[in-house]
Order: sequence, then C-alpha cells, then structure tokens
Amino acid sequence: MFVRTADDENHNAIPEDLTNYKVALSGDLVINKMKAWQGSLGLAPCDGLVSPAYYVYGVDFDDRYYLQALLRSRRYVDLFAAASDGVRIGQWDLAINRFRGLPVLIPSAHEQAAIVKYLSHAHHRIAQTIAAKRKLITLLEEQKQAIINKAVSRGLDSTAPSKTQASSGWDRYQLTGTSNPSARCRHSCRRARSAASSTPTSTSAVGFR
Repeated sequence: MFVRTADDENHNAIPEDLTNYKVALSGDLVINKMKAWQGSLGLAPCDGLVSPAYYVYGVDFDDRYYLQALLRSRRYVDLFAAASDGVRIGQWDLAINRFRGLPVLIPSAHEQAAIVKYLSHAHHRIAQTIAAKRKLITLLEEQKQAIINKAVSRGLDSTAPSKTQASSGWDRYQLTGTSNPSARCRHSCRRARSAASSTPTSTSAVGFR
C-alpha cells in the first residue's frame, strides 16, 4: 500500500503497474539512491511500497534511530556524494557496491541510546525556539502595522489629535458618495480667497537671505 497524506509534497502519480516496486516494512532503512547525497533516507514509519529508485534494507541495530541520525549526518552525506556517479548533480546515482563498502560507526547500545536521547532533546528545544521566533515575528508585524496606522492618522507627533477629526476652520468632506464635487471645490476656493482678503497686508518689504 502507498502512504499519502493531505500535505504530501510528492505529487507523482501512482502507476497502474507496481511490478517493480519494492516492499518496505516498518523500521526498514529506505534510501533514495538518486538523492542520497542530499541525505534523503530514513526509517519507514509503516509498511508500504517504494519506487525502484529506492534501496530498502532491514536494520539490525540496538537503536535504529541512532543509525538514521548517523547516516543523515554531514559526514555520511558527503560519503554518499563521493560514492555516487552521474553526469550532473541532479542525476547522481548511489552505487550499491560503494554504499555497502562505507564504514559504519557502532558504539555500545548505551551510547546509542544516550546519543538519540540527546538529539531528541536538542531537536525539541530547537523546535520550541523556532515556534517562539515565529510568534515574535507575528507580534512585530502587528506592531509595525499599528505604528503605520498611527503615523498615517496622527503624524509623527503622538500627542497631536487624530487627522480623522476635522480641524478648526476646515471643512471635512467625504471622498465618495457625493453628488457634486466641483461645487465643493468652488466653495472651498471661495473660502480660501475670503480668508486671504481679510488678512491685513504689510507695506514693509520682505527679503530673503
């Protein structure tokens, strides 16, 4: 059986002929031979089928998750790259004889369990940190938007009245829903000219320095 979830990023269609497909049992080590150099391998979470592009191995380890972590490490990913052949990176193919010839570090069962426990704890702390940072980013985005809204409505002076309120001596009009905007424009212009004519003028010359 195939195992697919709603958020599965692999959109490959399931072929009608599954003759060449391989059975992977829960706990088996499954390796994508064309992407092993990217660390594309892991333990099968349940029974299922994989395409011929994968190697499937039974695992005889005290702690299988130690083996998974070991083979996903940077050093082993580099070894997979060196053991792969191909014209270009996207077409590299892990040679099975070279893969079988790679050395595997096998500490005691106690050390394997301790390493897995430490990695699990570290991954948990990292996941918590990432979640906290994402929450902080969301709050900062909200704060940024609030600052923008405040600057637009009040200006940079936080003590100034909101610009959405009409100032003394000015008319406030709706931008939409009016029947005669040109009449308002003439009315505003007349008010401006009236205010200018009522302002006393000075006879002294004004110079610029």
